[in-house]
Amino acid sequence: MIITEGVLNFDFQTDDGALLSKYDEWRFYRHHFCKIAEGIKAVDFIYIDANLNF
Repeated sequence: MIITEGVLNFDFQTDDGALLSKYDEWRFYRHHFCKIAEGIKAVDFIYIDANLNF
């Protein structure tokens, strides 16, 4: 899975069912979180290990 952010490419080489998503593309982030802290800068992706149980 590759996430591109500007000119950077983050390559997560896994095929074990893990999930990777750009957080700033989530509806919650755009409609709720951005309204709380305008102009905020942060890491833009979330990685969830398929083998992690919590």
